[in-house]
Amino acid sequence: MKFTVNLIPGPIQTADGTHPFIDIDDFVRSAQLAEESRVDAVFFADSQALGPDGLGFAYLDPLTLLPAIARETEHVGLIATASTTYGTPYALARAILSIDHISRGRAGWNIITTMDPAVSRNFGLDEPPSRDERYRRADEFAEVVEKLWLSWRDDVTRSWDLDAPDRSPIDHDGEFFSVAGPLQIPRSRQGTPVVFQAGGSDQGIGTAARFADGV
Repeated sequence: MKFTVNLIPGPIQTADGTHPFIDIDDFVRSAQLAEESRVDAVFFADSQALGPDGLGFAYLDPLTLLPAIARETEHVGLIATASTTYGTPYALARAILSIDHISRGRAGWNIITTMDPAVSRNFGLDEPPSRDERYRRADEFAEVVEKLWLSWRDDVTRSWDLDAPDRSPIDHDGEFFSVAGPLQIPRSRQGTPVVFQAGGSDQGIGTAARFADGV
């Protein structure tokens, strides 16, 4: 990976009353420009809450946005940020791998653990879990996602018999998650989607060392 660009939309509201941050055409144009400029990937930061000033991460859900961009580009990588603290590994594994197939092998996942109290309050918590708990959960979350992505052994299935040799349950039973598997779709053409992690703490560096393809 040589270079990525974070796609941040224009102002929340322009003088004519429009909202660029929900304009899919604006995102598509930016991704196409990145592709024409030979940028390796476009990257979407994300949070599931507005900041105290009412601004912050106010734009479309990356997991919903990227399939639309995938259909309008051919080569640029598509990296979505998704939290391990307020999601489930099966749903995330399925979403990212679906984008990977839609884009013909261009999807990536940026692992975050989410320490913002504003996000916690959107999920029924007064404050986020401790750093140690968030990273224990993140490690198990990423482990389950990886197992699900690899639960189909071949790129092309021979049948939909769940006992067929090209797929198998993962039967994960851990501290935070119990997931049977297998996933509903075959593995990525490159094995798994690309994984990124940007944490600078000791725990974050450990998670990156264990799971990330890019840091």
